[in-house]
Amino acid sequence: MFDAALVDAAQSIACQVNWLANFVVGLSFPAIAAGLGEAWCFAPFGGVLLATLLFVVVRLPETRNASVAEIQDALGGSPPGVDGADDARAALRGAA
Repeated sequence: MFDAALVDAAQSIACQVNWLANFVVGLSFPAIAAGLGEAWCFAPFGGVLLATLLFVVVRLPETRNASVAEIQDALGGSPPGVDGADDARAALRGAA
């Protein structure tokens, strides 16, 4: 859903967020396992998984067989180069 000029930055940010999330899980797991015991130590992570599934099912539209423009319209975005998308790209480039 990103303009080709922004794909690299978006992938870099996503990779950093993934590593940060893995780091947080690694730091918190020993304390969770000690507090809840080995039988229930994955319950908090399962709860987050269920909350994410609920969000996806309830809040995100179906995108099968839809064009990129239709998906962006359903999500409230605009195609690159339309209605301020260029301003958003410029702001992201300035932040990098």
